[in-house]
Amino acid sequence: MQTETCLRRLRVAFLTPSLHIGGAERWILALARNFQAVQPAGVVVCSPHHHPAMLEQAARLMPVFLARKHGDAGETRRLLERASITADVLITWGVPRLAVVTRKLVGRIGNPFGSVEDSPCEQSSSPRQRSVPHFEDEKTRTKYEDEETETYRDAKRYLPVIDVSHSEGGWTQQTKMTRRAASGADFHVAVSRGALGAFDEKIRRRATVIYNGAEVDRVAPRSTFGISDLGFGKERTALFLGRFEKVKGFDRLFDAAQHLPSNWKIFAHGHGSLQTTIRNPQSAIRIGPPLSHVGAALAAADVLVMPSRHEGMPLTMIEAWLAGTPVVATPFGFVHEATQMHGPLCDVVPQNPTGQQLAAGILRAAEGRYVTKAREVAWQHYTAAAMAQRWEEYLQCVVQAWHARGHRVNEESPLTNDEQRTVVERETACWNGGTKKPFQNTDKANRRHAPDEKRLPS
Repeated sequence: MQTETCLRRLRVAFLTPSLHIGGAERWILALARNFQAVQPAGVVVCSPHHHPAMLEQAARLMPVFLARKHGDAGETRRLLERASITADVLITWGVPRLAVVTRKLVGRIGNPFGSVEDSPCEQSSSPRQRSVPHFEDEKTRTKYEDEETETYRDAKRYLPVIDVSHSEGGWTQQTKMTRRAASGADFHVAVSRGALGAFDEKIRRRATVIYNGAEVDRVAPRSTFGISDLGFGKERTALFLGRFEKVKGFDRLFDAAQHLPSNWKIFAHGHGSLQTTIRNPQSAIRIGPPLSHVGAALAAADVLVMPSRHEGMPLTMIEAWLAGTPVVATPFGFVHEATQMHGPLCDVVPQNPTGQQLAAGILRAAEGRYVTKAREVAWQHYTAAAMAQRWEEYLQCVVQAWHARGHRVNEESPLTNDEQRTVVERETACWNGGTKKPFQNTDKANRRHAPDEKRLPS
């Protein structure tokens, strides 16, 4: 089986809770678009929540399986069976009942039964009819889901499952979800060292860090979409891109707006529950819809403001660096990591800034002290092409280790030191000033080439 895997391109399926214009959802599409030695097998969206533009983009890249109901493990399971039967590996994030939907999951090489109809996932023991019942309160729901997850904790799978953490451990809601999903996966990845905190200590020790990368095409200005289309005027502009939620620090913009000079405006593009708090059309904060392309907005903005309470490794920040837009941010985990690896790349305000401190940070960032260095670092390390290269190396290690060990993983170390080295040790050597530079985003490293099966490691 291992030999067969290496003679052709790997196929990967994705499982996501939604398909909005969010960082994790865009991360899936960026991987699918930039893979060279890996082929997307399909994406399962386990809820009807999606943005039409994202759905259209996903459908151009791979088959899309969209659930009709939210939280229905049976429906998700049925869709996942269809997507994974042609896959070598499954990548997922943010699915709390993961152990239920991945139980005895079958892939194209890991299927010892010949076809999906003959496999255990089609038999009566399958949880395909188990939907979440109605609960009177969240505490009862949580207890039910924890007990259900424990029931399927040790269920065998015939397809390796990789669960990815996109958030810092300090975000309690997301951390609970990530830890509940852990038993449904065989391998674990965090998009930054800060995002490792969402895993419990046992998994944290054996998880792998694979840093994100942003798509260059998304930040390139388009001649068909100008600044006037965004409503930007002659004022200086602080730009917010993302969800209008407390975790993203959207509420902090209101106080900051009161302390900015009169020639400044804050433009916020996104969606979320806090949007209804802005009712005054003369407000210093202008609201716009989510943007599927951010090139014009970043080109027009004087500063990108990220007052988030928690972040893993936000693609929006990387996009601003690629576009040459100054950034002001709170000191969430990746800001610390980037500073340690590359030196300061953006202006930083306190973790819990006052409106005056955030406004001062916006004005300070507008001076553009770190723009040149941030842009150079982003182009060198944090493009989607470089990210896809890192993931391809990791996926080869995962699939080979999975089959070499008979569809089992070592609880303490699912990948050996040699297997981990391609993703962790070599990256660390590069970023800490060592002589090895495997993931520099040079023309040679990112050259587009036709799929060639001989390029895969033997």
